[in-house]
Amino acid sequence: VCPVLCSGHGQYGGGLCHCEEGWKGPECDIPETDCRIADCSGHGQCVRGSCHCKPGWKGEACDEPDCEDPTCSEHGACVHGQCYCKAGWKGANCDQVDEQVHKCLPTCSDHGVYDLETARCVCNRHWTGPDCSQERCGMLSFIQLCRPVDISVEKKYMAIEITCMRQ
Repeated sequence: VCPVLCSGHGQYGGGLCHCEEGWKGPECDIPETDCRIADCSGHGQCVRGSCHCKPGWKGEACDEPDCEDPTCSEHGACVHGQCYCKAGWKGANCDQVDEQVHKCLPTCSDHGVYDLETARCVCNRHWTGPDCSQERCGMLSFIQLCRPVDISVEKKYMAIEITCMRQ
């Protein structure tokens, strides 16, 4: 049986290393100002020898999820083991749409989805405007959506100008 040396920074007794001041760990091999896992498992910051965990993580090395989904599905925040959901979301992991909130939101002319975080409509392709009520008329869609009235080509600037009129 090899003797326990306590890394030269402590005394062995009663089955344990008793570390000198300034050292810690089962073998007294970690400076007191260092964390056991230096980067705190990528989920925290080492401050004076202790990991300070980011929201959603816990444990000595910030290696234990504080919530089932530490990101709360990107729709909430994990605090002391529980997800607190943003408006419009519900469920243990904030992964379910709260229909009670969504049915009171603007409909975006049925051509988009209202984003609670930005308080704006996010329009579907080919739709624009603050309420997604204006149909886009552009290069890629003019054949389907528009009847060309005037097409002029400027070779000098390599530009194509299309004026459209709704059918």
